Amino acid sequence: MYFDGLNDVQTHAKNELYETCLAAEENARTRPNESVINARKALEVFAASVLADNGITIPSDKFEKQKQGLSNLYEQIRKCRRENFIDKNTFYLLDEIRRGANEIVHVTYNDAGDPEKYEIKNIDADITLASKLVKNLYEGIMNHFIKGKTRLTLDVERLPFDKYQVVELIKKTETEASAGDFNYICKRVDLDESNRKRCRWAYIRAFEKKPETYNRRDSTVLYEVWEGIHELPRNIVMGSVIETSRECDLIYVKYNIGEETFTLANRERLGKVTAKMALEIIEKLINALLSIQTVKAGTRIYHRGIRPEYVFLTPQNNTFSVSLGCFETSKIVKDDENQAYTTVYHAMKEKQTLNPFAPYEIRNNLIRDTDNVDWEKADTHSLGVLLLWILGDDIRADKQINIDILIDYFSDVFINFMEQVLHNS
Repeated sequence: MYFDGLNDVQTHAKNELYETCLAAEENARTRPNESVINARKALEVFAASVLADNGITIPSDKFEKQKQGLSNLYEQIRKCRRENFIDKNTFYLLDEIRRGANEIVHVTYNDAGDPEKYEIKNIDADITLASKLVKNLYEGIMNHFIKGKTRLTLDVERLPFDKYQVVELIKKTETEASAGDFNYICKRVDLDESNRKRCRWAYIRAFEKKPETYNRRDSTVLYEVWEGIHELPRNIVMGSVIETSRECDLIYVKYNIGEETFTLANRERLGKVTAKMALEIIEKLINALLSIQTVKAGTRIYHRGIRPEYVFLTPQNNTFSVSLGCFETSKIVKDDENQAYTTVYHAMKEKQTLNPFAPYEIRNNLIRDTDNVDWEKADTHSLGVLLLWILGDDIRADKQINIDILIDYFSDVFINFMEQVLHNS
């Protein structure tokens, strides 16, 4: 976490300062109101610590506070600046936090004039405000304690998702249904019963809460899977929702992965690709599709959005384990129409016009009756295009599919088969 640098500084109330700063950082993306409250609390702790570091103790008596010009947070920050305990830049950053938090947070004081209760006013914080205040808090505090030394520059895109720290930003493609500009590879570190560090890795994607077009689809698929077989099907990575507070306009879908897991969008990490390797990846994806088609009697699931960003690979001996994920545009078919789920096709098709892995009919909006679409054939077509991608072909929405790359790898019989797959979707 960004504020871990506070562990190396010496100041009064160091632990309390670190804990409140960390709470502001961890909550910025998931519980903005809570983040802003903690940013305000951290500011109070920081001001008191700086004063104490310089021999000034804030009195416990309300009237003595007023006498010394320390009766409220602004006076305490101003005292720090007037006595040159903090520089001008730090003062402006911290005062901006104070003013921003005051728009959201109402503070009730006890008889001694100390903050006692923090409540949200009629205006909620959002992720943007919470992230800005955390950034200001980091820059102000670190500028004071680690002046002139090398330190991390806080990037709001790298703020954590609760306990999950962002390790890598993955640029999102415009055909993805998730929100924002990035997906995220994240790490969570916990201590086990023996006080040893235990790391968990996750691939996290953001979704808008409203409308609930996509954000619960992975959970819905997961429910159907567990109802059917009580264990994950072959070669599937399922997403679980990281819940967020009422005022947060996003939720996050988390996919559990390994430390070395990457998506097929990072094609170069495959190394030298052979025909055998490419077919093994496709075979495992076929197993994935077959396993969710037969999840339980009367239920079939089709992915409908297969593309490199949704295929997760983890090095394993001399091969890769392969998993298909990201089911927000999936089709859940029920033999009993009374159990049918709301379709997401009309929301999905807006994303598919630029998806070169989708069949021609979907990309060009030629489907009129979605109830009679052979979605198995659509998924099979996407796997065919994915094979070309794995072998190194340039797959783009503005470029016609060309299977010539297969000539260097496969027999004429297989090439003829692939022509049927790609041209009869």
